[in-house]
Amino acid sequence: MTDLVLGPLFTEYLHPQEWCSYGALRGTPGCPRYEYRVTNPYTGLDLVNGGQHRAVDAGNAAKGWPVLMPARKRVRALHHFDGALGIEVELGGDYALLAWHLDDVLLPMPPAPTEFTGPGATTRGPWRDRDRGAPIGATGNSGGKTASGGTMPAHTHIELLFHGVRLDPEPHLFGEPIPGAPDDMPIFSDVPDDHRFSDDIEWLYEQGLTHGVAGTDPLEYQPEGIVTRGQMAAFLHRFARTFDLE
Repeated sequence: MTDLVLGPLFTEYLHPQEWCSYGALRGTPGCPRYEYRVTNPYTGLDLVNGGQHRAVDAGNAAKGWPVLMPARKRVRALHHFDGALGIEVELGGDYALLAWHLDDVLLPMPPAPTEFTGPGATTRGPWRDRDRGAPIGATGNSGGKTASGGTMPAHTHIELLFHGVRLDPEPHLFGEPIPGAPDDMPIFSDVPDDHRFSDDIEWLYEQGLTHGVAGTDPLEYQPEGIVTRGQMAAFLHRFARTFDLE
């Protein structure tokens, strides 16, 4: 089983050599801030609930900044009783990544919860497969206050869970592999990596020549299915458009 390296959650992100912006030296001379930065680290104060902040807040100056899918995995929308919107990414190996305080979620939304405590405090939408880098939401704001009393800037609250226990997500957001989590799942649920034609089918998908079987969840290719003359025409038309043969 290979470890999982997450892709960037944002369109602007820090490279590993820019770690100083996240460590104890961030904001000091020679260590400038970048477009996206940690506004509250894992060891910071939880400004809402008190105690240690068991998450990372990454933010910039404006709401609506795109939030991207960090791996080719399953994702679903979350809706909290207090109105907060979030997403949950199933990373495999009993790992999950949660992102909260989103301004928008580009997934089917569940109904608003009707209870404040217990499981009813959060409702969850259906799982959807998404490619690495696909937009899945937009940065929002919790509406809370900073420790100094100012308005909290726009940010995304990011949690990493293993068997439901919170871990520091910061290193894994910028290149450190998540140990024991499998690499990206197959595109189609019925075409495993050891399938005879898995490389060919993945190429078709990556070139935009096939979109899988509509209405299947998780997405299927149905490799033993029969192709109609109409479907063949669609394949050939997409091929011609992709490679400028029209």
